[in-house]
This record gives sequence, C-alpha cells and structure tokens, in this order.
Amino acid sequence: MHRAGRFVRDASARLGQTALAVAVMVLAAAAAPGQGRPSIVWMAGGHSGGVSSVALSPNNQVLASASYDATAKLFDVSTSILQRTLIGHDVVALSVAYSPDGTRVVTGGYEGTARVWDVSTGALIGTLSGHSGSVNSVAYSPDGTMIATGSSDNTVGLWDAAAGTLIGTLAGHTGEVYSVAFAPDSATLASGSGDSTIKVWRVSDGALLQTLIGHAGMVLSVDFSPSGAELASGSTDDTVKRWRVADGALLHSYTDQTLYIYAVAFTPDGLSLGSGAGDGTAILRRLSDGVIQQTFTADGGVLSLAFTSDSATLITGLDNGMIGLWNTGDGAFVKYVTHQWGVINGLAISSDSARVASVADDGSAALHQASDGSALLSIAAHPDIVSSVALSPDGALLATGSHDYTAAIWDAGSGALVHTLAAHTDTVLAVAFSPDGATLVTGGSDSAIRIWRVADGAEIGGYVGHTGAVWSLAFSPDGARLVSGSADGTVRCWKTADQSQVWEQVGADTVVTCVAVSPDGATVASGSAVSATGTLKLWSLADGTALVTSTGHLDPIRSAAFAPDGLVLATGSSHGNEGRLQFWHVPSLALLQTYNEETGTSSYSDGVTAVAFTPDNTRLAYGRSDGTVVMIDNPFWPAPTTLAAGDVTGQIGELVQLNATLTTLLSGAPVLGKSVDFSVAGTAIGSAPTDGTGTARIDYRIPEAFGLGVQTIGASYQGDMAYSASSDTATLTITQANTSINVSPAAGILGDSVTLSANLRRTTDDQVLAGRTLVFEVEGTSAGSGTTDASGNVQIDYVIPLDIGAGAKVIKVDFAGDATHKVCTAYGALTTELRPTTTTMAAASGMIGETILFTATVDFRGSGVQGVTVAFAVEGTSIGSGLTDSSGVAGSGYLIPEGSGAGTRSVEASFGGTAIYASSSDTDTLTVLQTGTQLYVPDLTRAVDVGGTAVLRAYLLRAPGTDRGYIAGRTISFTVGGVAAGTAVTDESGRATGSYVIPEGSSTGDLVVQASFAGDATYLPSQGSGLLTVNVSRSNTSLWVLPRLGVQGAALYLRSYLRRTTDGAWLPGKTVAYSVDGSAVGSADTDGNGRASLYYLIPNGMSDGAHTTSCTFNGDADYNGVTSTGVLFIL
Repeated sequence: MHRAGRFVRDASARLGQTALAVAVMVLAAAAAPGQGRPSIVWMAGGHSGGVSSVALSPNNQVLASASYDATAKLFDVSTSILQRTLIGHDVVALSVAYSPDGTRVVTGGYEGTARVWDVSTGALIGTLSGHSGSVNSVAYSPDGTMIATGSSDNTVGLWDAAAGTLIGTLAGHTGEVYSVAFAPDSATLASGSGDSTIKVWRVSDGALLQTLIGHAGMVLSVDFSPSGAELASGSTDDTVKRWRVADGALLHSYTDQTLYIYAVAFTPDGLSLGSGAGDGTAILRRLSDGVIQQTFTADGGVLSLAFTSDSATLITGLDNGMIGLWNTGDGAFVKYVTHQWGVINGLAISSDSARVASVADDGSAALHQASDGSALLSIAAHPDIVSSVALSPDGALLATGSHDYTAAIWDAGSGALVHTLAAHTDTVLAVAFSPDGATLVTGGSDSAIRIWRVADGAEIGGYVGHTGAVWSLAFSPDGARLVSGSADGTVRCWKTADQSQVWEQVGADTVVTCVAVSPDGATVASGSAVSATGTLKLWSLADGTALVTSTGHLDPIRSAAFAPDGLVLATGSSHGNEGRLQFWHVPSLALLQTYNEETGTSSYSDGVTAVAFTPDNTRLAYGRSDGTVVMIDNPFWPAPTTLAAGDVTGQIGELVQLNATLTTLLSGAPVLGKSVDFSVAGTAIGSAPTDGTGTARIDYRIPEAFGLGVQTIGASYQGDMAYSASSDTATLTITQANTSINVSPAAGILGDSVTLSANLRRTTDDQVLAGRTLVFEVEGTSAGSGTTDASGNVQIDYVIPLDIGAGAKVIKVDFAGDATHKVCTAYGALTTELRPTTTTMAAASGMIGETILFTATVDFRGSGVQGVTVAFAVEGTSIGSGLTDSSGVAGSGYLIPEGSGAGTRSVEASFGGTAIYASSSDTDTLTVLQTGTQLYVPDLTRAVDVGGTAVLRAYLLRAPGTDRGYIAGRTISFTVGGVAAGTAVTDESGRATGSYVIPEGSSTGDLVVQASFAGDATYLPSQGSGLLTVNVSRSNTSLWVLPRLGVQGAALYLRSYLRRTTDGAWLPGKTVAYSVDGSAVGSADTDGNGRASLYYLIPNGMSDGAHTTSCTFNGDADYNGVTSTGVLFIL
C-alpha cells in the first residue's frame, strides 16, 4: 500500500520549500537515554494518534504502523500482541514500508528524515537526512536496492538502501509529494503530489517519463498494479483513478467515497483495488468491471491500507488510532490489532493474578489474560474518557469512573452493566473497592468522595474535606482506613467507620496524583505532579508522620503501587517526552531501577500512566499514554541475588580458602548473615556464613588423590522469603609445584671469562632440585646451560662479549619445568666493566712560536689500542686531538704561544674511553726555551726644525725557526748618533716608537739610529740599526715680556722669557735687548729657564702711568729673531 503520509489542508501554514540538501545516513544504533527495556511478557498495544500508514511483512506475520503520535509499531498479526515501539521521529510518523526480505522497515517523519530499523531488534540502523521538508511517503524498491522518499519540499529522493547514500533527487512537482510507489520491476517510480499531478520517472537516470493530469485536488496516494500495467491514485477531489502506465491514459474514475481518498492499494492477486477514505469507508473494487465487491465501514476515517499476500485480508489504519482487519471475501470485520486508543488511565489486576483490567481515553474498559495478554473482554463503558478502574476482591465485578460524571459497576465475566453510579457533578477520577468488597468509593473533580453500596448501587455516605479534585483513593488492607490524594495538594487519611478525618498532610505544591497503602498497612506512598516535576513521599498511616521524600524523582508521577512484599514501590512517570517506569526501595526510597524503553516515549507522551503488581508478586503491569498495556516480569521478587564464587588455584596438599560473595543483583549491596554451601567435585565440604562484605569463606586442603588438573567448586545460597536463591561455580585449579631460582651476581671485564651460577629449589618445602637443566641468557642472548648438582647448583663459564657494553646486565635463568614442577624464570645481575687502559704522555720542549708534536700512547694490558682518540691539553686548555695508530700512539701538533714565557708547562693527554675501553689520562711537561729575537730598525727621513722631534721606529720579532711572530710589551733602547735617545715599549705589532729632539747646532745629514733589546727570561737580546736622515731648518721663537709696576727713582728688574715654538722649550744663553718708550736701556742673556733679567732704575720725572717696554732677540744660526712688548706702570 502506498498513501499520503501527511496532508495539511492549510497550504499557507507549510514551511518554505528548499532544494534537497546533501543527504547523510547516520549509521548508529538508536539507544535512548536511560536504563533500557524491562523484561516484557506481553504488550497489548495501540496508538494515541491517527494511524497514518500500515505495512505488512512479506511473511504476513508482523504488521508495521506509523502514527501521528510520532511512533511506529510492530504487531504480531495472529495474536495482536505489540512487539516493538520504534521511537525516533520528533513530531509525527507519516509513513512506513517493509524491505522485500522483511528484515527492515523504513519510516518517514514530519521532521524531515527517513529512518531505517531492524525488525528483529527494533534498533535504528540509519537515518536518511537531507530533505528540507517533511518525509510524507517512503517505499522500498521490489529488488530491495533502493528507498524512495516523497517530501513536502516538492522532491522525491532516491537512496541506496544498503549504504544510505543519496542516489538522486527527482524535482518537477510544484506541490508537496504525498505518495511514492515503485513499479514491480523497480525500473519506474510514480509520485503523487499536492499539485494535483502524478509523475512517472525512470529510476535509472531520473528522467521524467509522464505527467498524469486529471485530478482536481491533491494526489494523496498512488500504487502500481502487480503487473505494472496500471497505476491507481486517490485524491482530495474524492476520486479514485486508474491509469494505463504505457501511455498515461486515464482508464477509470470512481466517485463512491467522500472526505478525501487517503489510500489506494491493489490486491496482491491483481484482481481488485482497495481505497480508503475520510468518510470511514474502505472499498474493494473488481478491476475487470469496476464493480464494488465489498464496502468496509470503520469507526473512523481510513488513512491507510494494506493487504495480506493472499489478498484474503484487508488491513485499515484509522484516524482514531485503531488498526482493523477485514475479511475481503465476505466483508466481515475480523478484529482490531490495536486494543485501546489514547491514554491508558487505569489498571487493576484480579486477586488471583489471572486478569488485567484497563481503561482508556476511548471510553473503553478491557480485560486481558495476565499470562499472555490475550483479550478476554472489551466494554464500551462510557461515552467519554474512562479515568479509573478497580476490580472487586473476588474478581467478579469491575468498576469504572469517567469524564461523563458517572461511575459504573460491571460484571467482569460478561461485561454486563450492573449499576450506574450518578451523583458526582464533575469527572469521576478515582474508584476503589473496600477490602471486603461491600462498598465502592469514588473521587471526583467536584472534590467529593462518595461511598456506594455494591449490592444495590446506592450512595450511602461520603468523606468531606478536600477543596480540589480527588485524584486517587486507596484502602488500608484491613479496610479501617481510606487514603485520598487531591488537587488541593493534600494527602488525607479517613476512618472508614465514621468517615472522620484522621490526619491531613501537604503532599505537593499542586496535585497529589496517586496514593497507595503498603501491604502491611503501615505506610502510605503519595506521588505528585507539578508541571514538569514531581515528588514521591512516604507517610505513616497511623499518624501521617512524614517518613521520607525521594531525592531521586524529579518527574511528574502518574501512578504508584506497592509490591505485595512491601519492599519495592513502583511508579509511572514521564521525563519530557520519555516515559519512565521506576522501582524504589522501601522504606528508604532509594532508586533501584529505571526503565525508559517501551514506556510510552514519544513527542506527545505522558509516559507510564498506570502501574499494578500482580498479587503473587511475580509480575507488574503498566499502562502507557499510547493506548498500550504492558506486562513485565517483576525484577525484584524475591529480591534477586548474585552469588559470585571465586576461582582458586593451589597445589596438592596446600591449604586454600574457598570464597563466594552474595549481593543484591541491582544495587550490589552485600547480603549479610546468610549461609552458603560449598562443594568440590560434587562432594559437599561444608558451609559458611556471609560476613559484612557478603562474603562466605571456608578453608580446604587439596587432597593428593585429585592429582593435577581442574576441579569444580560449587557455591549455593538456598534463598529465603526476602532474597532469591542463587548459585555459582568456580574452578579449583591444581597445579604443579612452584619453583624458584636464585641467580648469583657476577662481575667481569669485557672480553674476560666469568662464572655464572644459579640454584633451583621447590618453593612449597624449600627443597633443592637436582638433575634439572637450567638455561642461561645474558641480555637476551643464550649463554649456555647446565644441570643442577645435588645441591641444586649450576655453574657455567661465560665469555663477556665486547659489544655487550659496560654496566649492569641482566642474567636470565629459565627452568622449563617438568611433570611435577612448574616453569620458573629468575633474573640476576652481571656487572661488566670496560677494558682498563693506560695513557702515557711524552714530554716535549720548544721555543715560543715553534710548532712541536705532542705524542701519547694508549695501551690495554701492554698492547697498544688502535683507532681511539686522544685529546691533548696544555695548562688545562684543549689544543687538539689525534687517533692512535697500530702501536697505540697518537699525536697532535702544537704552536707554542708566548703564554707565561719560558719555563715548564703542564701537558695532559686524555683518552675518553669507548664502549669497550675505559678512559685514562697522563700528564707531563712542556719545556719552553728562551727564544731568539730579531730587532729591525727601518731607515727614516725627517724634515725637522732645531728642537723639533723626529720619530724613531724599531720592530721586535721572534727569530727565524719560529713563527716570526711580533713580540709585544718589551722595552727598546734607542741611540742616535751614539747619543742615548730614550726607550719605548713594543705594541701588539712588535713596534717600538721613540722620539729624538734635534739639538742646537745640528745640520742636515744622516744619523745612525741604534735600537737594543736587552732580553728577558723568555726572549734573548738583540740589536738593530738604521739611518735617520734629517733636513734641519732654523726654529721660530717666541718672547714674552713680563708686565712690571714701579715708582720714580726706584730700581726693578725688567724681565722677558724666550722659548722655541716647535716644542715650547726655554732657550738659554740668548741675548735680549730692552728699550723703554723707544729708548734703549740695555740687554741681558737668558738663563736656563729662558729668562732675561735687566736691572733698571726708574728715572725721577718719569710720568705716572703706563709705559712701553720692548724686548728684541735678533736670532742666530739656529733660531729666528723675535720682538715683543710689555707694560711698565709708574705710580
């Protein structure tokens, strides 16, 4: 069957349509968050939304459905039992299709994805993502290689079914694609669209073959005939049309149904055509003449169709959430695969644990066989939602409460109405039989609790006090107390004898949705729902004392029930869109287990809405918001335990300890003080109690008769009323005797022979083992083997390889074991040392600047070591290295630097060692001899005035035979013409720079310059000479007249000073003539300081004031003359 998966009448509300995005298949298992799936016995399922699509497995055994409640479901067709609920689509599940081999189904959803599921496990295999709009229709190609998807983005997607990759996109429609169908040969695909057309495409290349025009409304469904010759379509124009595929010709148009044709499907035998419409009819029409064969009238609009492979049965998916089966031969209704529609609002289980009653939003009450879920009775109980149900203690009567403001009592065997209880003025939310079955209490949205006599249905009293809707009622086991929970946020306890209130407690901020009384009558549980959260509390039935509030429950609680043993409390709730079934420890309210698979999880879910234990405590039933009742095994009765026996290994005769630990299965808590029975090889050996850790221990000596091998340890706990029995087995492995090896340490030099030794013993009794072979290895290489002597000792000779290196080496000794003794390996240490060497340094001597050869010899035990590097150093400074020759001799050249001069210097030769040879060194002396020098005086020519200075030069070098290097810092003495001319110190370039002042009386010509180096501790003396050619000229002079102060008639000295301008030297012995105011007054000769002093008597009558004193030097052969004036001041 192929049909429109989604139809939105208000086209303006559709999302904008975009091109198909790049598609990606997410290959991942769809594991919902939470703690998994309970142990399900059976599920009687339904939907809480319209059934948009149905598909039947190729073997006719499993029916798949997709629904507006966002789920897809798998039903066993023969038993109507729900097998799997497929959760994944966010809003609406629009379409479903089987793979040709029946192993997979594909579903399409409003959120824009198609999902592929494993039918056997319900696991999500992959997601086809890429459409920009809802996936309205899905189809597998008959050859199983492709999946087609029709979308509200106006395109058809073709996908590789195995890889999940997009093969191609078929674009051409101008409206949503509501239906897709493959031709039987998989070569052609048809698509029906909101643009009122049908398009036929060639699959191989996506070519558009035909566009079929004829509908006046949206095309919601298309299907190929089994021969592929015809194509059928259904539309919102309320017509079914048949088309010839070969030329696209319209063959027939049928107008027998209204409110849209949602589905069309050919029967597999190719003889008939089925159509489903919103008017609630499905029609089967004979193809040969168009005659209607059957009209099937359903309780709701027919949204989807499918046929069994023999064409004998029609399957209809209805807009009321029901799936019906019809006989195509006579048109008879066969059964509903679904059971109830909408939310399961209440459950009750008969006292003999044989029957389960359920009520739902569809106004029905149903009875199922508790053992297998088979339907026993279905009652159309009320015209509105049925909100609550109860079974009388004897199981004969069933009570219901409804939104129609009434409660009713029914015969649980026949379904006949016994009494209608009409007194409430609003919804009846709760019903409960008293433990003696004589009365029924009802609670309603009118805040009233009413009491009815079961025998005649008469109202006989009530409980007054609540100010909000009464959601839940529960009797104490003895019937003396009634507990109620209300929308006024309170939990109240009433005395049934006089309907007086015993206590009242605030149980929630808003609505107390459920109450339950423990089997021992001591405790009340209350659950509440506050928006998206809830609370779970325990109270004392006696006085209302708050006992504990669960800290683990944050979800709105819909229902709660105590297990018959009182140790576990079950609650039904929802967490967002995820349904939750949870189990709590009583009295701690510790959370024991959460189930979130097959718990009503979907986009519109209220989750688990009702829970009830079977009185025999073996099972629990729960109701879901998707019209499903589920029966599961009670995971906590008796409290399941795990006994874990420990494996033990021992040797014959050894005393070992057997152990087994007893814990609760889910919490892992130890079970204390329980007796555990032990056996070995089937023979009981005793029992032991569990300690504070839940572990029982017993000592056991292994008998010799067992020999070597494995024996079975048995541990068993027999169980009691609180804990279930459990057992376990472990292995007692009886092994060979352990052995130990003691490896003696050894040491030696590389290349030398050493003795390796070890001792073998049996560890159980410390006895030495003789006549056993021990195998030696050193650093992973075989070193030999030997046989233990009477003392268990082995010694072998071992030559240490040169390439093993020095240091701690691992000696490994292996004993391979034998029939009675275990393999053993031990390790010891071999300390290897490098071959010792001796380095001998030879003494050397030479002069500074001379290149000499240092030599040193490296030997091992008197033989030279060839090819190793010797480093040389002088006074601690490295000067080079050399390789030893075949005699072990290495050399390195050395240019003797000036350093600290002549004398001895320390010389060291160092061999740094190798991977084979140890390092060594030696020192000796370098004798540095006094070094000859050479003094070079260059010829110079100077033009100098008398008294001027001529620069003298001399260069001091090391003598030939050395490096001829310059010598710095030595004093050189100069003579010029045999007259000492001073000294100078050589600079870094060996140059000494002196000076010579040209004396008076000198004339132009050559002077011999003699330079001498006196020698020192390092260098020998040397001399050299050269010529100084001077061109002598007269020197200029300067004369300074000293100002004087005097009085008339007094005497004073007139003074002047004469000096040479070239160097400022004072000129002695030169005559200076004086005049005063132009009159000569005498002359005087200069003294050694160049001063000329003339005694002068100041004449009387010389006027006061300044007078001019003039001094004149007339020059001579060496000096030019000069005149200067000064001041004589008369007072």
